[in-house]
Amino acid sequence: MSTIEEVQQTVTDLTAGLTATNAALDAIDAKLDEVRTFIATLSAGAVTQAQLDSLATMLTSAKDATTTAQAHAEAVLVEADALDTP
Repeated sequence: MSTIEEVQQTVTDLTAGLTATNAALDAIDAKLDEVRTFIATLSAGAVTQAQLDSLATMLTSAKDATTTAQAHAEAVLVEADALDTP
């Protein structure tokens, strides 16, 4: 049986994990907004290689943020699954 301190620590850990996950998701949202804005400026005319390279960099950054968010979410799930273990 868990002590109240252990339960409180688990709740604290889950909260921290969820906070980190939310921050990572917010970062993804911001990066995708940046991509949308950039694409809107590109649709106005001819696109240069430098602009395509910039877009590729933005998309890679969004992908990296997604990987981070996934890792945070998986950590929270592991912590939550541990609550089911007697």
